[in-house]
Amino acid sequence: MQLCVALDLEKKEDNLSLLQELKGLDLWAKVGLRSFIRDGAVF
Repeated sequence: MQLCVALDLEKKEDNLSLLQELKGLDLWAKVGLRSFIRDGAVF
């Protein structure tokens, strides 16, 4: 079973920091709607 993490924190930097903390783990990351609207498709 894999962990799925929703990236929908208050700031883009917080989302990136979370990904750094989880680096090396076998997981899926999903960009949340709020983050997508705020940061765009580039995120």
